[in-house]
Amino acid sequence: MAPELDPRLPIIVGTGQIMIRDASTEPLEPADLMAEALRLAEADSGGRGLLAQADQVLTVSELSWRYRNPALAVAERIGASPRRLATSVVGGNLAGVMVARAAADIQAGAADVVVITGGEATRTRSRLRKAGLEPQWSTQSEDIAPPESIGDQRPNSHLSLVRSCPAGSSGPDRRPAHRANRFAVVGIFGRLGHESKRVDPHSPFRPRDHNALC
Repeated sequence: MAPELDPRLPIIVGTGQIMIRDASTEPLEPADLMAEALRLAEADSGGRGLLAQADQVLTVSELSWRYRNPALAVAERIGASPRRLATSVVGGNLAGVMVARAAADIQAGAADVVVITGGEATRTRSRLRKAGLEPQWSTQSEDIAPPESIGDQRPNSHLSLVRSCPAGSSGPDRRPAHRANRFAVVGIFGRLGHESKRVDPHSPFRPRDHNALC
């Protein structure tokens, strides 16, 4: 007899992604992109009404359009009335942090359905800027409360430490170590590009030969 699963076991039930590169397509603002990605995720789950049942709506900080409360903008679009609205600070690892914390909340019984999304319209903003146009996208009134913030906004120097340590250990002439460090870093991202394209055709990483980059 198979062991019974923990009823509070966190499970990712669906994923969705949308990418619009055709300039002739009607441009979507970030909140619309995030909502559409969530609808695709709901369809991927095979269920119905999951988005409307969301206890938490979490969004990754976006830069291409400012909302006073981006999580609320998304919640309104998917028909949810969550108990918690939260947005991350700027940071490359915050999406993973939000997934981990959402899983912990589900396991602890603090939530049943959590949706996590992020979206940018940088390409559209650049195209409109070149044409001398401003996007006519939605705005929120100043009396709307900001979302809960996820993450630490204090600056860090992890990347500089990673890049500086190999060079610092090489003595007076740092050029060989700098070049070796570039090969190591670019080699990592080169492999990441090949692997990410293999599993996700929408991946922004491009397979590159690190000999050409270094």
